Amino acid sequence: MSAQKTIRQLLETGDMVWAPCIYDCVSARVAEICGYNAILLSSCELEFALNGIPAGLANWEEFVWSATRFR
Repeated sequence: MSAQKTIRQLLETGDMVWAPCIYDCVSARVAEICGYNAILLSSCELEFALNGIPAGLANWEEFVWSATRFR
């Protein structure tokens, strides 16, 4: 999966931007199949997936690592 448009381009068209919260590659692919035109990396859901509890234990490196996996 690769970005077809930037958020700026989506906003400039005037159309609605539908962005479900995702936390892994599978949920990103499901959002793409369902026709969403954007995705949002959810910090709470990502932490729950990584640690089992959303307790604020993830750091920026883990968020950046996760975001690079969605290309």
